[in-house]
Amino acid sequence: KDPTRREYALKACGEFGRALQFCHPDLQADEQIVERACRQDGWSLQYASKERQLDPELVLIAVEQDFRALQFAAEDLRGDAHLMLRAVQFDGRCLEYLSEELRADRDMALA
Repeated sequence: KDPTRREYALKACGEFGRALQFCHPDLQADEQIVERACRQDGWSLQYASKERQLDPELVLIAVEQDFRALQFAAEDLRGDAHLMLRAVQFDGRCLEYLSEELRADRDMALA
């Protein structure tokens, strides 16, 4: 692995999160690079590896930047009541991206 490629990706994604889409798949799975991209632009989550899209803390970081990033979270996470409650409490518009079961949950809607 070329360390300079990783350093370049860290810098690029820190300045423009969606640069993650142009990174090698290995770098799209790199925890530090993906986190930096999502902190800069929540929509970057869509370019992260499936493994990173399963990371609940990373999903919340992305949602803090843009609630719509929740649509790129793994389906399993969108059905996780505890995690989705945190997202909805942060931004009520996240309700739109919850699993059907959670959207029907009255307690979730009242959060």
